[in-house]
Amino acid sequence: MSLLGPTEPEPSVLVRKLRIVGIMTWLYALLQIVDMRFWHSRIAERRRISMGIPERVIAWLFGQMLAWFGILYYALTEDSRWFVAGVAMLVVTFVAFPVRDA
Repeated sequence: MSLLGPTEPEPSVLVRKLRIVGIMTWLYALLQIVDMRFWHSRIAERRRISMGIPERVIAWLFGQMLAWFGILYYALTEDSRWFVAGVAMLVVTFVAFPVRDA
């Protein structure tokens, strides 16, 4: 401990904050994936048009975002559950948004 306080946050504080970020990340990604798959809102349509890439690629990127968060969480906490869940969700996006011939 230095004169200005602890030099790094306590692990339990870091883990709690990572879990909050993880929950927010999962909620955001799941809402976007469900929107693209079932609701087809104007927001999803505008995103697809502005990005200029197919909707299935955007869905895969959301799935990949969850797996990447899991990798980060695992690297900092050695808890692989978020990573396994992220990879499972990435596989779900590949099933829900299959590759099609153009």
